[in-house]
Amino acid sequence: MFVLFFGSCQSLEQIPIEYVHPAEISFPPELRKVAIVNNCSTPPDSALILAASAPRSIFKLIQMKGISAYANGDPRIVTESLAAEIASQNYFETVVICDSALRANDKIPRESTLSQEEVRTLVSNLGVDFIIAVEGVQFITGRSVYYLDDYNTYEVAIDLKAFPTIRTYLPTLKNPMNTITATDSIYWEEVGTKEQINARMISEEQILKEAAEFAGTIPVKYLIPYWKKDARFIYTNGSIQMRDASVYVREAHGMMLISFG
Repeated sequence: MFVLFFGSCQSLEQIPIEYVHPAEISFPPELRKVAIVNNCSTPPDSALILAASAPRSIFKLIQMKGISAYANGDPRIVTESLAAEIASQNYFETVVICDSALRANDKIPRESTLSQEEVRTLVSNLGVDFIIAVEGVQFITGRSVYYLDDYNTYEVAIDLKAFPTIRTYLPTLKNPMNTITATDSIYWEEVGTKEQINARMISEEQILKEAAEFAGTIPVKYLIPYWKKDARFIYTNGSIQMRDASVYVREAHGMMLISFG
């Protein structure tokens, strides 16, 4: 039995494939023109706010974990990044961007969904079928510093989690069609002496800019089907047909779909 088992394993071959993974949201085919809008009030302070008791200098503690900082992302950059990423997928016929804040004139920053009248006005003015609105983005960062005794150097890492919130609106609905609150991480790392790290480490301003650009790409997989890589196994020695199939698959680099009745 052991001989048969291991012999049968040799007839398995792994091949890479790519396939379209469906998006979490399905849009009716008549929705071909979309506007990406910024529906955020201007953040009062977009700087990274360190948690209480966190040292300002990353070198005040040789080893530290859990040093967190919080910030609001720049919704204008997030909107531009989201629009560019959606446009690059060539899924919709037209992608229009309106990155100026619809809440820019608010005296007090607020979070508010678009009214049906606002949606209808935007759809008419922008010449689109529906709206995707950026309605918030928050960042949480963790900072760590380690001293590497053997090399007399430091390792500094900044890990950031982005939490963009977007909503889709149809002019025929009173409330948003759906809400997406996604999250993903990005990090930066430097190794060297104090002087080298101080000279090379990314600035807080650049962190916020790159994080906002990254945040705009996060929700796209919830909106648009995307290609995904995976592995599949085929039998190569089971029969003449299966051996022929393995040859065809190798020649097509795993992109040929073969079915047998």
